[in-house]
Amino acid sequence: MNAISLIDLDDSAFQSRRKCPPGVELTPAAVDRQGVEHSFCTPKQVEFFRFLNTSGLVVPVTARETDGFRRVKLPFIGHAITSFGAVILTPEGEIEPRWHEIMQARAAEAADAVNACLRFLTDTAQAAGIDARVYIISDAGLPLYVNAKHNGRDETALAVLAAALKEWLPEGWKMHFNGNNLAALPPYLGKDKAVSFYLKELAPAHSFVIGLGDSFTDLCFMGLCDYAMTPTTSQIFQQLNTFARAGSPGSI
Repeated sequence: MNAISLIDLDDSAFQSRRKCPPGVELTPAAVDRQGVEHSFCTPKQVEFFRFLNTSGLVVPVTARETDGFRRVKLPFIGHAITSFGAVILTPEGEIEPRWHEIMQARAAEAADAVNACLRFLTDTAQAAGIDARVYIISDAGLPLYVNAKHNGRDETALAVLAAALKEWLPEGWKMHFNGNNLAALPPYLGKDKAVSFYLKELAPAHSFVIGLGDSFTDLCFMGLCDYAMTPTTSQIFQQLNTFARAGSPGSI
């Protein structure tokens, strides 16, 4: 039986230097557009990635657009899923044509709504005096979704923008809010949708599948796997831990 690990990257396989624990040796994991190292693996993450690679095929499932993914230094040899599922790359690094054709049609249908979301977030940030940059993320020639980041990394201020977005979002849209990253995703977009296509059309048959992620938006693709894993520092685990400590009806 084949084993496949579908893994989110940022804050799962590696993270920025400021999120790394102090006093440990760090291994560079990704560079920025200028070639400067900006993401790092801890020794435990290095060993964990080595373990996954020796156990089967490792497939990244990342919100990073394709250009950002190609600046990741970890060795991947199979397919890759980028831009919240908008792009599937072949093992040779080319855009998977069948999935791209599907995404082209759906991105065209959502273009007006994406532009309306851009205007809403821009206007809301300006009216509230929130110093945020708001822009459309594009990949493989497709305008995909709206992203916002606070220029001063003020996550509290960005949370105000997230609250307004949550009230405005059209039916079927999803919001990704983790740290200094706020994204509004149209209904056709999602890691789970690309993972579903990958498992049905591209993955070896009868594979044993593990999903690893850290954000709430990872849960949908993790739910398509046989087992799900999350770091104990993750948004997912923190919420589960809060729930467990509070107790639930019928708990001992």
